[in-house]
Amino acid sequence: MIGFLHPWVLLGLSAAAIPVLLHLLARREPPTVVFPAVRYLVTTTREHQRRLKLQNLLLLLVRTLLVVFLVLAAAGPTMRLAGVPGHAPSALVLMVDNSPSSGAVVSGSTRLSELVGAARQVLGRATPDDALWLVTAEAVPQRGDARALGEQLQTLAVSPRRLDLGAALTLAGEILGAQSRPGEVVLLSDLQASAVSPAELTVPLAIGRPSDPPPPNAGLAGLATGAQPWSSDGGRVVVTVAGDSGAPVPVTTRIGQRPARQALAHAGGAATLALTGVPPGWWIVEAELAPDELRLDDRRVGVVRVAPVARAAWDSASRFVAAAGEVLASNRRVARGSEVTIGRLARGASIVQPPEDAAAIGAPNRALAARGVAWRYGAPSVEPSTTDSGPILGRVRVLRRYLLQHSG
Repeated sequence: MIGFLHPWVLLGLSAAAIPVLLHLLARREPPTVVFPAVRYLVTTTREHQRRLKLQNLLLLLVRTLLVVFLVLAAAGPTMRLAGVPGHAPSALVLMVDNSPSSGAVVSGSTRLSELVGAARQVLGRATPDDALWLVTAEAVPQRGDARALGEQLQTLAVSPRRLDLGAALTLAGEILGAQSRPGEVVLLSDLQASAVSPAELTVPLAIGRPSDPPPPNAGLAGLATGAQPWSSDGGRVVVTVAGDSGAPVPVTTRIGQRPARQALAHAGGAATLALTGVPPGWWIVEAELAPDELRLDDRRVGVVRVAPVARAAWDSASRFVAAAGEVLASNRRVARGSEVTIGRLARGASIVQPPEDAAAIGAPNRALAARGVAWRYGAPSVEPSTTDSGPILGRVRVLRRYLLQHSG
């Protein structure tokens, strides 16, 4: 296929009509004068005029073609020939950003299809002597020839992973730095703000991005199911919405196949929804937004464990245990019953707490031995210390502790 480096110069082809116009304007019909003395020259004159007419037509054709050739030469015609390299052997890292934002639909097609089309054009200029790599959101460089990488582009789909452009460009620079031939990086991306990061690059970089502005979008940034397990009465989920859509968007949540619950939320805000109770077991919780141009961030999935609350009894005389039990009961984390006894040793399952008076430690030790428990409380330590009780309680100052000793 023939192309032109300066196609606008082809407008000069209209100048090819100038010789034709001059030829037509220069034609004149000479006046006819009867001159008997030269009648015998009529035949000779007619033959001479035919020769002149042929010469004039050939001269007109040469002049016209000369103008056409000059214009075409100025336009810079080019033709790609199979097997003939168009440049010196070089190295190229082609980066196609197929992160979730490339799934946005603009004018009936995804951004990814536009990026893949541009990538095909880049590979179309490669020669068999070039070293080629393809980098996608997986951030794993794949080497191959133009045909092999083109086949990978055919099956390229939107990835749930986000491509860190800075890290990917740094990796591309390291690949080209190990090559003796000149190298270049071509980045095709929608340049989402969250993907742009600093990069260390010493090779030429060409960036291509879609020309149309990105559509407004709202997506689910998080789905929090709260403390687990849930009771059979149900639970609450908090759905966080992010994006740049100004209008409120409907959020739909459901647990299993139970009826869905809906609420409205703005981008940058959150919606709290109460879900109905389900039988004990593991359940899938789904949150979903109404369809928009970018579908990959419109759905979130979580898992919750539903279990019946423990039925516990506690000693009201211990103010700390009693306060904790009442809080758990008011939040439906436990219920009154005899399955578990908190604070003292009972017949069933028990959470044993040592007495506040160190002199009374013998009674729980004898009760543990009578139950066949192979552990007992040792001597108390009154040296103040700090213990780490996990991310909820944090570090707690302890004034007295007992060392558990094995009595078996």
